[in-house]
Amino acid sequence: MARKLILALVISLPLGFFVGGQLNQFLAISISEKELPNTSFEENDETERPPLSWRMVDIGGVGIEPDTSIWGKDYAHNTHRYKAAILNQAPFIDSTVFNKYYQQFQTYIDRMADLGFNAIELSGFLGYVDFDKVGNGFEIYPEHSIYRQRQAAFRKYFSLFFDYAKTQGFKVILKTDMVALTTPLEDYIKKKVGSLDVESEAFWQVYQKGLEELFERFPQTDGLMIRIGEAGSVYNRPGWDYRSRLLVRSVKSVQMMLRAFLDVAEAYDKTIVFRTWSVGVGEVGNIHTSPSKYARVLDTIDSENLIVTTKFTKGDFWNHLPLNPTLFSGKHKRIIEMQARREFEAFNVIPNYVAPLHNAALNTFLQSNANITGFWVWTQSGGPLRRGPMMLYPFHGFWLWADANVYATAQIAQNPGRSIKAITEDWVEKMFGDDPEVVAAMTQILLDSHETAANGLTIPAFANKQVNGLGLEVPPVIYSYWDIVGTSTSINSHVYFTAKNDFKTAVSEILEPAARVREMKELARSITDKVEKGKEWLPNILKSLEYEENLFDLMAVHKRFLLYFYAWLDTGREDYQRKWEKSASEYRTKKIAHYSKYLDNLDFPAYNFDFADRGVSQAQKTEEAIWLARILIFFMLIGPFFYTLKKGWFPKNLILVLTAIIVVCVLATVSSFSAPSFSLLFAFIAIFYFAAIHLYFSSYKPMILPLTGLPILVFALFVIGAIAIRGPFYFWYNFWINEGFRTWFSMTFVFAILGHFICLICTFRKPTIFSQAGKLLIAISLPLFVMAFVFLLVGFEETLSVLNDELLLLPGMMSRILGITTHLNIPTDSPFYFLGVAMALCLSGILLISKNRHPVSR
Repeated sequence: MARKLILALVISLPLGFFVGGQLNQFLAISISEKELPNTSFEENDETERPPLSWRMVDIGGVGIEPDTSIWGKDYAHNTHRYKAAILNQAPFIDSTVFNKYYQQFQTYIDRMADLGFNAIELSGFLGYVDFDKVGNGFEIYPEHSIYRQRQAAFRKYFSLFFDYAKTQGFKVILKTDMVALTTPLEDYIKKKVGSLDVESEAFWQVYQKGLEELFERFPQTDGLMIRIGEAGSVYNRPGWDYRSRLLVRSVKSVQMMLRAFLDVAEAYDKTIVFRTWSVGVGEVGNIHTSPSKYARVLDTIDSENLIVTTKFTKGDFWNHLPLNPTLFSGKHKRIIEMQARREFEAFNVIPNYVAPLHNAALNTFLQSNANITGFWVWTQSGGPLRRGPMMLYPFHGFWLWADANVYATAQIAQNPGRSIKAITEDWVEKMFGDDPEVVAAMTQILLDSHETAANGLTIPAFANKQVNGLGLEVPPVIYSYWDIVGTSTSINSHVYFTAKNDFKTAVSEILEPAARVREMKELARSITDKVEKGKEWLPNILKSLEYEENLFDLMAVHKRFLLYFYAWLDTGREDYQRKWEKSASEYRTKKIAHYSKYLDNLDFPAYNFDFADRGVSQAQKTEEAIWLARILIFFMLIGPFFYTLKKGWFPKNLILVLTAIIVVCVLATVSSFSAPSFSLLFAFIAIFYFAAIHLYFSSYKPMILPLTGLPILVFALFVIGAIAIRGPFYFWYNFWINEGFRTWFSMTFVFAILGHFICLICTFRKPTIFSQAGKLLIAISLPLFVMAFVFLLVGFEETLSVLNDELLLLPGMMSRILGITTHLNIPTDSPFYFLGVAMALCLSGILLISKNRHPVSR
């Protein structure tokens, strides 16, 4: 036995050291300073500068119903725009409802024209084309296809939008995600091309024909906008066969797509607007923020008909970000994307004036890049609409603060040199009159608001740093993403690790935003009697500030809990333990108050603290986990010792029962007794495997489990030993942060696997070696079968999401955007690989057993 273990150590330790090195390289942490934009409004020189030629806006809240029955239900990104007007059967459009939306559109266009906008983007592509130019004209949609009938109705009605926008002097840009699909279109492409091969010319030729038809049917449109970085189920409307898939991920596929579309645009004198937005998926996943990748993809594209549009920040519309480096250069005409209703900052239902930020960005880019030709303001777009306040700009809800951003950004685009303070004062006078005290107070509230909101919704000590970890740039807003107040061991470990060098400042900073909101609230109250017009806004202004104060007070105690809890994990200081325990108690009290006031409020909705609750709950079980870990260590150490002394005393079936008990206890301890799905699944897998080993091999080796399980026991002792110090979070904190810990983890893990199989294989005997090998392969296949069936039955993405939500390993928002599989680039057909490998192992095992039963005669 000793020789087997020495052999396992000799093989596994260097291999584990290598694996640990690779893991350390992937999870390496780097922290650096950020170069944030200077938003001082005092630096504007009032110099007259020419207006930007493209001043584009989204369609706002037109066509979206303020439906109280569905608001706040999910994180889907589909807006369900026009849904109430679209019928499943002929005539396909409810004219009465559509006319209401058309009147909204006219009102909206008129308002945007008054503000100085001259271009609008409207969704639509596949819903307007029949692909008549493909083959005989009916190869995708037959002559009497319901798709043709529906698309004819769409063209009839929505062309009214295009016409009205043109009469008001607007450029009309239609937009679509790529790859856009319907079932008949997908079937045709697969038949014609063989697959959805986005690197095939034949693939894009189909879309070329569709684009030609679009421009011929709608000569009043000016171009098509394409997004490749987000698509799929979170954007698709359930039951609606106009959808998208995220398939354009390589440099070659982007270039082929653009060349195909630009050939059509040049022929029809139209514009292709290409969005560089991406979320890190595929070869072009960093085109949005990497100048070198941007150049590699687009430098070979030469066309006057191409405009590239890019978010102004180095990332999403997050706060605490540098300006986007790709906007400082490039030979193409550029549009800068800006968001007025900030999705990551309470959807702008709190005062959050980003005009100084937009002003700084625009003027900085104009000084460096002569190709900046315009901007695009999102008044409504972005994020999971129905998880935020029921705000539909400018038709429903409390959209006042967003309007300040829309107005100011429009003014900046028309005169980039004008003082932002003067622009702000203009908006205040327009909305509330020209009383000097009112103008001064509201201007001050606005100019102070963004920093307050940004710091209140983040942990500033972390957000102000550039942190790279987990193989990516960690977003500064990861603490509260949309309305999700997150808790994950990976992110929280990085947050504390970043803040620990100036821990006192990090803790003191988290109290400041709520204090500043209280000052803003008093300032607003002081002018209520002096407001000359716009008095209808006053009640909600105060409610907005009260909501912000309530939210930031709650977040402050939760942030304090996180920082002190991880400081205790790191240092073991008793005073830190008392502080995190006190903060956890305060958090629960304040969260109840927050929910009782805002849970059913659609104007000022409660934030989602589900993950925060799980984190606090698991932390409060730390003491129980520590003591169970220590008890487990005692029995895991005394068991082999007692077995050695009393060899042969243990009934062999009792060994299996004890193994099962240890497995269940270890999994429960690792997960703080809070992950039933994880514990049940992996307990079942482990017990299933050990039972098979026991069944197959105990007849000639009664104590097979103790003999072959010792290496696994060593790994289990390593994990449980860490938990026995300061609980499960201590284990995970060291895993995410400590390179030496990860190296030892890797070495003991590899030793557990190799040592187990080496000890098992060394028990084989020549007369039945094939049978024994076959039984081992079958035993190995069983866990793979179980995993494959669970993934197929429940869903691969769904299973990963449930396990992650329970274990709090990665940010929960990952499964609520594109999904864990997309973010981590895990093949979605992995369950079939599991199933295939399991079947191959099982069949191989059966063949080996058969070979042993029927030896070949010589």
